[in-house]
Amino acid sequence: MGRRCGDEASLRWEVEAPLVGEQGIILLSRIKKFRYSGTYQIRLDKSGMVKIKWPDQEKKDDGSYYGGRKADFTGLGKLSHKERWEHQKFRLNFFVSDQEKRSGTTMIEGYPNKPRGPMVNEGIPYRIVRYKMQQKKWWRRIFSKYEKEWVVDTQHKARTLFPNCGKYYIELKDGVIWIVLKISYDGGSSQDSLKIFREAAQLGTTAPEYCNKRIENFWNGRRGFGGWVFHRKDCVRKEVCDCPVTWKDGSEKFLTGCCKVPIRLRIEQGNDIKVKLWDSGSWGNVRSNKKTVADTGNFQFPEPFADTYAHEAGHFMGFPDQYAGGHTAANLKQWPISRQSVMGGATGSMKEAHEPHVQHFLRYAVKLMGDHFNLMKL
Repeated sequence: MGRRCGDEASLRWEVEAPLVGEQGIILLSRIKKFRYSGTYQIRLDKSGMVKIKWPDQEKKDDGSYYGGRKADFTGLGKLSHKERWEHQKFRLNFFVSDQEKRSGTTMIEGYPNKPRGPMVNEGIPYRIVRYKMQQKKWWRRIFSKYEKEWVVDTQHKARTLFPNCGKYYIELKDGVIWIVLKISYDGGSSQDSLKIFREAAQLGTTAPEYCNKRIENFWNGRRGFGGWVFHRKDCVRKEVCDCPVTWKDGSEKFLTGCCKVPIRLRIEQGNDIKVKLWDSGSWGNVRSNKKTVADTGNFQFPEPFADTYAHEAGHFMGFPDQYAGGHTAANLKQWPISRQSVMGGATGSMKEAHEPHVQHFLRYAVKLMGDHFNLMKL
């Protein structure tokens, strides 16, 4: 594995007694598309061999540096992701009095792209409700004679309950872990198709674009995957690392994929997941249960409540319901009932409560990148 962002880098300097107490200057420069990435001062407190660390970020307690390599994308916004990383070659210079110490060049390498493999067809084990002819004790027979029993069946995966659940692809592209859903939309009837076409046109879009944007905006936003990153365990800065996930370079803005690897959702046209769109006026003819506003195979159009589509897309990724009475997980400790989660039925204003959903994909980051990560909240 190459030298990554966050790996330690330094040079050694033999400090002679007359130099003790002097102020030294560290000059960090990016060689290709030359730029001074930083100038820092340190005080030489003792003689002998001293390690001059990469000046990445000051510690609060003693003012010294962590010494971890740090990518610098300033002025590289118009380049491709691959080209930006080709420019991450640096040199460390140390000046004190009339003396200079220069390091060799060091390269920080990005993660190479990994093409998507076959479709991942799995889901979280669900807690199945079964009704048994089990009589209640006589003192509990106030309203009914029989009671229903919760049965945990780990053989029932999301995909075995609903055909559209747990069907996605994983790929590593430009420093980002991508979850890819392939969805096709069709009108529930010819009449619905015509109505939806007109409604979408009034919104200045098409129905598939409208649905996909609503899903991606939630899951890629701060309340979804966008609120978390996979952070390298070997980054010497640990939890105080201030590397930006999104780099702003003038008018350009891009994901870096340095020691913090983001996870994002992308929807493509495909027939793995088939969804019928129904005009809201005809929804009552589709579902007799009027409380149900959507399911994994049928969407009302336009979206009846904020984040309704995002909830169903969570099932596409294999996530269970997190509301009482829904298709909840067999492992309720990991996937608890929560009205703060989009899978718990919350809409619009739920808090950031999607740690298990991001954690679910951590193993793919390890597999695709050959590195080890911790989940970090942004």
